[in-house]
Amino acid sequence: MVLATTYFFMCSTAKKRRICVYVDGFNLYRGLAKPLDCKWVNLQRLFEKLYENDEVVRVYFFSSWISGPNRYNQQTYVDAL
Repeated sequence: MVLATTYFFMCSTAKKRRICVYVDGFNLYRGLAKPLDCKWVNLQRLFEKLYENDEVVRVYFFSSWISGPNRYNQQTYVDAL
């Protein structure tokens, strides 16, 4: 009973959390973009929808640079972010 009361109390009085999101570009591509063909997803809006009760302050995108002919495609994507 104490846990349920504490949880309810926390939910009813909690302020919006300020969130920074760190995105691993490789896992994003392998897990979301490639299988679903969602390469041009707006990361800021995606996380604002996922955390609609909080304030998404910033989204940080990290990835290593690829080499070879697809490097231009990666650079174009990063520039668009």
